[in-house]
Amino acid sequence: MKRISLTLAVLLTIAINSQALNMQVVERLKQDDPHGFGITVLCMGVVFLCLALLFGFFKIFGYFADRQNKLKAIAEMEPFKPIVQTGKKLNEVRHATSNILQDGIETKGRDKEIYIAVIALALKQYLDDEHDVESGILTIKPHQTAWNIVSTGSLENPTTNQ
Repeated sequence: MKRISLTLAVLLTIAINSQALNMQVVERLKQDDPHGFGITVLCMGVVFLCLALLFGFFKIFGYFADRQNKLKAIAEMEPFKPIVQTGKKLNEVRHATSNILQDGIETKGRDKEIYIAVIALALKQYLDDEHDVESGILTIKPHQTAWNIVSTGSLENPTTNQ
């Protein structure tokens, strides 16, 4: 019990001292800057600094995005387009050749991934289209309860089943 009261006394002392310190700071600020010009300039400086940082970030980001677009445009230019197409075709031939070497001549370079994907899609479609066979007969029989007395207008015996 003594610890709690001691802790409360310490916290109360800290709160009073911090409030007194805050009051001293406020009074000193009122004396040093009576019209608030200093605090206004400080706040505006923080806002403009943040805006300058945002401007710099977006300027650098825009530079890199523009550079990527220019590189893509250069790759699509007429003198370079055949070179890019040749590279793509060489990559396809390399892939088919590696498939033939790995799986043998009977696959003729076709990918197993394509067959796996087709089988997976067929299984998914088969499983998604499956429905339960239902008889179409409702098995719920209505019965009178305290909840539906008002709707049926029957107030005689709410516990009897119809």
